[in-house]
Amino acid sequence: MEVRSITEDQLADLTNEHFELAIHTLPIRKGGHTNQTQYWEFEHNIFLEHLAATVLKKLPVQQILTYTTFAGKVKTRWKDIIAYLLGILDKQQPDEQQLSDDLLQWLVENDPMLLLKVEVTQVPPTLHNEIFKRIFQWSKQTTIWIDRYGDMQQLAAFGETAGNIRYVFDEIADPQNHWRNRANAAELFFHFNLEKIPEPERRQMAERYTELILQQTDHHLLRFLVDHFPFTYIDLLDKIVNKVKYTEDKHVYSSLFRLIEKYELQDRYISVLLNGLKKQEKVTLQHPYSHIHKFLIV
Repeated sequence: MEVRSITEDQLADLTNEHFELAIHTLPIRKGGHTNQTQYWEFEHNIFLEHLAATVLKKLPVQQILTYTTFAGKVKTRWKDIIAYLLGILDKQQPDEQQLSDDLLQWLVENDPMLLLKVEVTQVPPTLHNEIFKRIFQWSKQTTIWIDRYGDMQQLAAFGETAGNIRYVFDEIADPQNHWRNRANAAELFFHFNLEKIPEPERRQMAERYTELILQQTDHHLLRFLVDHFPFTYIDLLDKIVNKVKYTEDKHVYSSLFRLIEKYELQDRYISVLLNGLKKQEKVTLQHPYSHIHKFLIV
């Protein structure tokens, strides 16, 4: 089941007298060749995934895990196939429902990031919260960047509840967390739909987030907090700009420019942008300040 192509002789043995019909009607194509051996492969991985998933769903869960996992994680080449398998299992069939339940439970406990690849309707809503928090806790324990292993926007959409929004915000605010954990949380928080939080509470969150920026001395974290400030209250943006504009850290200053651009406030803060030009010793395409030119072109 690890094989992704077969030789022409093997294909001929499989199709017998229907070889010519097979190569003209099946979604297969000539692949590579060695010496005089021609290989055939599927035109697209989706056909391979469908075939593999169709075979897997006839097997008991432990046999599937034996084939597809190593050291407690799904092997890379099997990730899309397992995600596809969960998408085609018929929940009306008791045996397939059981297989789905068993696979989901194993993935929740061992490889929850893979579940972001699964059609959202195939994952019970009751599991979303547990999966989301397991992924975040895993990143917290390893202090690893979440977006190295999954899409941050996709993860935010998957776990978007008022409870999780509050949970992630508390992770941003917790000074005991590693700065990278707090940065992960800030980026995740930025992708949430904050309309799920009632306005009075949302304003309180914005004020607290602003205070975190104003009091922050770690420049690594500060640039992430500024980059991912998700609120549009102009009085709070004024506070942030008027504080951060004095930074000598070029990366933080660059984050400030992006914040100004994001909310289209170039006219309001034109003096800050002009001051950024004065800070430059030399403008190059790679320089962190160089992109402010586009803000100043009329």
